[in-house]
Amino acid sequence: MFDVMHILADGRPRGGATFVLDLSQKLLLSHVAVTIASQNGSYVLEEAGKLGIPTVALDFRSRHRSAVLAITLGQHLRHARRPLVVHAHGARSGLPVAMLPKAVCPVWVYTVHGFHFWEKPWGVRDLAWLAERFCIRRSSATVLVSNSDRSQAMKARPSQPLEVIHYGRTPASAATQHDFDIAFLGRLHQQKNPLILPEILLAMRPARPSLCVIGGGEFESTLRQRVAELDLENQVTFCGALSGEKALAQLQRARVMLLPSRWEGMPISIMEAMHRAIPVVASDIAGTNEQVVDGVTGFLVAREDVAGYADRLHKLLADPALQHRMGMAAMARAREHFSIEREVADYKDLYERVLGRTNQRPIDALVGSP
Repeated sequence: MFDVMHILADGRPRGGATFVLDLSQKLLLSHVAVTIASQNGSYVLEEAGKLGIPTVALDFRSRHRSAVLAITLGQHLRHARRPLVVHAHGARSGLPVAMLPKAVCPVWVYTVHGFHFWEKPWGVRDLAWLAERFCIRRSSATVLVSNSDRSQAMKARPSQPLEVIHYGRTPASAATQHDFDIAFLGRLHQQKNPLILPEILLAMRPARPSLCVIGGGEFESTLRQRVAELDLENQVTFCGALSGEKALAQLQRARVMLLPSRWEGMPISIMEAMHRAIPVVASDIAGTNEQVVDGVTGFLVAREDVAGYADRLHKLLADPALQHRMGMAAMARAREHFSIEREVADYKDLYERVLGRTNQRPIDALVGSP
């Protein structure tokens, strides 16, 4: 048997935290000991504590602290008594691990939760890609959450084969009560493109569908102001940032989900909708187009095409039979391709393979007892 230490720099309540907490719970049920290291005082450490998962509080607020974090992590790893897999999520988590000598951290898995830096300015983008390349080349195995990200990662000339493991979610029942026509679930951030929502509602006139906005973020005040300016307040309900269970309860009250993102890795919110038989209208971008089958489980639209979003939403809302057919197709696809059981099995298999390649012994035997 082996242990796993997850390292997640960004411990806020978002996709990465959801993934780490869910994977950790499932690993515990299969008798794998788990520890979670993250930002001191973060949401993910608080939730891990509630679940009885041991935690390590670190300070990831500055990338300039990577060398200091590497020393701190090395001190924790020296005390491992059983074979240990370190699993780092994203470059801010991966950089300190990549700096460690192989004797201290012989086995570590690196998961890229989307290459989100391509929308940043050139200098920042170049530095971010250098960090990603360093982590990919130093890891025992690199996991990508989409095939499009795997194609990008190949440019880093990895020393080990690249793996694609899609996110998985727990199966759910189909929605039965529809209090909203459309739900948007995501951070109110440039990535998710929330400021296009009022324009889509206007383009759907004379229809006046209701929209539930689930999420918070830096664009919330601007979005609220735009909704008021366009006299859409009677159509839009703002739920704010909700806990995972409450957010999904709100999502389940909608007929259709809308996600007009500008870029993605592999959005968990789409999988949650699919598992609830809710058809999705989403931007036709890398990652998202590996989830939604256009015309079968929902619709894909060019990411800034307001009229296109309005047209596809109208088709679904005006045709309950089509809505039901696409929703059931989405649920079937989610259960086949995006189940939590499949995700956990794939990661356990990967952990065992990388451990087998290094023939890892307890770390104290490699570096000496403290």
